[in-house]
Amino acid sequence: MAVLHDHANLEQKLWYGNDVLLARILRDNIPLDQLSNMSAYAVTLLEKGSLTVNIDFQKREISSPTFLLISPNTMYECVDNSFDCAGKVIAVSPAFAENIRAYTQTVFSAFSMKTCGSLSDEELNTFESYFQLVYQLVKLEKNPVNDILLRDVIQSLFNYLSVVFERGLDNVSRKGKHFRDEEICHTFMMLVKQFASSERNVEEYAERMRISPKYLTAIVRRVTGRTASDWIRREVILQAKKLLAESSLTVQQVSDQLHFHNQSHFGTYFKRVEGVSPQSWRRDRR
Repeated sequence: MAVLHDHANLEQKLWYGNDVLLARILRDNIPLDQLSNMSAYAVTLLEKGSLTVNIDFQKREISSPTFLLISPNTMYECVDNSFDCAGKVIAVSPAFAENIRAYTQTVFSAFSMKTCGSLSDEELNTFESYFQLVYQLVKLEKNPVNDILLRDVIQSLFNYLSVVFERGLDNVSRKGKHFRDEEICHTFMMLVKQFASSERNVEEYAERMRISPKYLTAIVRRVTGRTASDWIRREVILQAKKLLAESSLTVQQVSDQLHFHNQSHFGTYFKRVEGVSPQSWRRDRR
């Protein structure tokens, strides 16, 4: 575990094993590359300045003060940042977060890639208190007892952030039926990430979840504002882009890995969504 010399100037990254990453965002230290490699539940607090980031290949302009939540298996990179850019990051691996209740995972699914609006001084101070507490725990020796302590604090932070997001986005209560709908939506999202490379019909996911396709579609649209088919297409294209951008696989090999009937079918599917062929997208990306 790396030991940092000065918490007030935390320019390096502090790890708790391979499970928790704590870092400051400064002009010359934007640790998004580490987070992408970690495939983590990441809480990014932008306190000052602004960031331009690509999240799943979509450009976003983020202005302070605000939070940004990013779910595992999300691709992101910093494109640009202002001179006065400053903030904090707490990232948790999915393995470490496995005991975090489904509600928190649902919050990340619902609010991933969204900012929560301008934060109050009280909210900023609360996050700073959590950050300092997590910092003290991360410095401890990694063992089962400290794992529990750190996990409980992070769980509390995630719950607090869900309240902040609900306030900022004017969301309705998460109790009763709303909570059940979000559980179903979260399960669907996780299944899509797992099976989209080979299963691209809503009916297949509905069968896995033992609900009707019509009911699944209605819930996903109600919770996310997008259809279940939209989310499946989005994940297929995201996986295709990752393979095209990060590997030396040929387009035919990418097509095979995503279980398309042939390269032509893959090219048509990709172009229908992106407006360009996989070859053109890869060439422009480089």
